[in-house]
Amino acid sequence: MFAIVLLACTSSTGGAEPKSVPFDHGHAQWDALLKQNVRKGFVDYARLKKDQSPQLNNYLGALASVGKSQYQGWSRAQQMAFWFNAYNAFTIKLVLDNHPLKSIRSVGLLPGSAFRKNFINLPALGSSAGSLNDIEHEVLRKRFADPRLHFAVNCASIGCP
Repeated sequence: MFAIVLLACTSSTGGAEPKSVPFDHGHAQWDALLKQNVRKGFVDYARLKKDQSPQLNNYLGALASVGKSQYQGWSRAQQMAFWFNAYNAFTIKLVLDNHPLKSIRSVGLLPGSAFRKNFINLPALGSSAGSLNDIEHEVLRKRFADPRLHFAVNCASIGCP
């Protein structure tokens, strides 16, 4: 179980692609899901899996619907919030897909396999599949180089910041 950080930006999308659905920079779906399923800093995975998986899938779909040109029109803060929230939401998805489990570290055969698993499809990432490690190391560390990222992404472990 772990705590989640929700990062939201409220400014407009700027250079959004024509015919694209405006992205909710307030991350309202994600915020509502967390308010319903996080108590005292811990995610209630059993409840989330039973009742709110469709809501999580809708939010992940909203993330996946963002195109490169739409993403590039956003401010730096909006881009960072997108990736922070994507990392945390996909982490919960990974846990739910393997629930029940004692630890996220038990996903896969080798240590750290869960974080290298290619299951994330985000066009803004630049490929059809990606991993949590890709988001953390290839996007957040390389593009944004902000040391606070360790307090915004959570690996679904009590030992995470």
